[in-house]
Amino acid sequence: MKKTILIILSAVMVLSLASCANNVEQETLESTSETASTSSFERTTAATTTAAQPKYNHFAVQNCVIVHQDGSPTFSYYEKCDVCGKMGDFSKEVTTTKRTYGDSFFCSNCDDWRMVTIDTYEE
Repeated sequence: MKKTILIILSAVMVLSLASCANNVEQETLESTSETASTSSFERTTAATTTAAQPKYNHFAVQNCVIVHQDGSPTFSYYEKCDVCGKMGDFSKEVTTTKRTYGDSFFCSNCDDWRMVTIDTYEE
């Protein structure tokens, strides 16, 4: 009698463990397929948005020197008086997609206001 009960309990235990293993395996497969499809979607979206972004070139027209540009709408420049050549003490960072950017500064050497002009072109 004890052997029969022991065999029945063992069989129930084996069946319950097998069903747990199947559930874990099924959940793993579902989460893996969700991750793979999300990753594929993210890669497609990233490739589309990267290709769609335009490249910007910024050109100093008057009274400035561009010190940093990386193809984005953001660039940095120093003010520079075209008359006396005095450079500003710090750079300015600007974000613009307009064709022409304008600013002004006071040149302490010339004792006059100077207009900064920067042209931006989109490729």
